[in-house]
Amino acid sequence: MPTCQLQLMRPRMISSILCSKCNQSADALTDGGLCPDCHSEAEEREAEIIELAKEQHEEEGLIEIDDTAVVSEGDDNGCYVAAWVWIDFAETKSDLENTPCPPCKACDDKGWFVSDTGNDQESHYEIQRCDACEQYDSDIAAIEAVEKAARSQPELLELVEEVAEIKHEGEPGEDGERHEPTSEDAITTLNQLILKARELLGTAEKCAECGEFVPYVIGCPDGAEICQDCFDAGQH
Repeated sequence: MPTCQLQLMRPRMISSILCSKCNQSADALTDGGLCPDCHSEAEEREAEIIELAKEQHEEEGLIEIDDTAVVSEGDDNGCYVAAWVWIDFAETKSDLENTPCPPCKACDDKGWFVSDTGNDQESHYEIQRCDACEQYDSDIAAIEAVEKAARSQPELLELVEEVAEIKHEGEPGEDGERHEPTSEDAITTLNQLILKARELLGTAEKCAECGEFVPYVIGCPDGAEICQDCFDAGQH
């Protein structure tokens, strides 16, 4: 074909660009293959669809839709609109509150401790919240937590009540006299409490001779482990 004929055809090929929607020729098309008029109409339609999606589904903090959200239409009587959906991590593997914090060394991670608020003449013990980890809002909250834990463990509560009933040194008795326990009585009471505490913790030992549970046992040369009473009685 002669060169002059090719040059004459080129302008006609350029002017024959057709819009993918209206099929009309246009000087230029948008990225979607639409002419300017169809492109403007499509933008208006998408804006209306997005507003409709907001009316039907948007809920602040849960489902939010951008003004420029992606709209995907097909042949059905409806379409999909991209949205931001809030996902709650509570009680899931992604729960940020389940991320363990390093244990508090100040209170052994209990959130509270027993403090001696007395003086040189007399001791006075109180439960206080741990200010280092602040697991509880106040001393009262810490005390309530300890009480709740004690109520859930009747045997532990019984032990605590027994300890509370013991007269403190110097405490006035029913006769008005100051309590002055003898060393022997104090040691006996303390040993009984130690045994009960270790029984609760499951760390009490069983004597191989008498079969009683005791705070501790003594190892014998033959391998037997017996309590102090049996040892003193020369059982092994």
